[in-house]
Amino acid sequence: LRASSTATVDDCVKPGDVLYRRFWEPLTLAVLNATPAEGSADLMRAVLLETVAKGADACRPLIARTSLADALVDPAIAMLEKAGVQLRLSTRVRGFEFSGSAVRALAVDDGQTELQRDDLVVLAVPAWVAETLVSGLKVPPAGEAIVNVHYRMPTLHTGEAQIIGVVGGLSQWVFLRGETASVTISAAGPVEDMPAEDIAAKCWPEVVMALGLGTLPAPTARVVKERRATPAQTPAAVALRPQVTTAYDNLLLAGDWTATGLPATIEAAIRSGFAAANVASKRLSAAAS
Repeated sequence: LRASSTATVDDCVKPGDVLYRRFWEPLTLAVLNATPAEGSADLMRAVLLETVAKGADACRPLIARTSLADALVDPAIAMLEKAGVQLRLSTRVRGFEFSGSAVRALAVDDGQTELQRDDLVVLAVPAWVAETLVSGLKVPPAGEAIVNVHYRMPTLHTGEAQIIGVVGGLSQWVFLRGETASVTISAAGPVEDMPAEDIAAKCWPEVVMALGLGTLPAPTARVVKERRATPAQTPAAVALRPQVTTAYDNLLLAGDWTATGLPATIEAAIRSGFAAANVASKRLSAAAS
């Protein structure tokens, strides 16, 4: 809790002991997608203050009953449509046209969208895309990969979804939901280039042990490799996170890689959206008055 902004998690705990192997390392990998030797103590402090420091109710892990789309994305789209927002999906922004200190137009797949005087742009794209659209924008570099393995087990009937932590294996977490058992491997640089079938074969005995499945043969599996799953979350990378405002009067930033004070997570992305919306609301109110 007293760590400097340049400290890593390893700088603050005792590497190698039981608490490190069974708590600090798994927690750091899960929260920061980085090893304790690289992960920012600043970001870990923020997580501890919002979880452990607030008691048990703030420490309960949640899992989407069906999917993240069903839990978060679809309701958001429905709310926007109900409010009269025009959505243009599958339309990539290719570039911005700047004039002085403002964005004047968006170049998209099918032409150009001109901005009106009081229009605001909230740019909510991955960091490596944002830096190609806004000249001079400093962003944190890409971090580690995350690899997921999904095993389909239609004969396994389960009740409530489960989250099981694995210590000492290639697998780090096993998520059991419906007919699917999913493995997550964070900071997966050492395994991201392994053949998918080798990863699935190596993780399956750990899934069997975690779920108590006995001698169940390996089912059909799908391996998903997200090579740029999060921005780097080292102390040096965190220092590069930009604020919501930019050098342009009508351009705001949102995303888990911005300066939210939290690791690059869903919670950070949501808070960045609120921050951008608050700034936009104040600017539009000022313009209207």
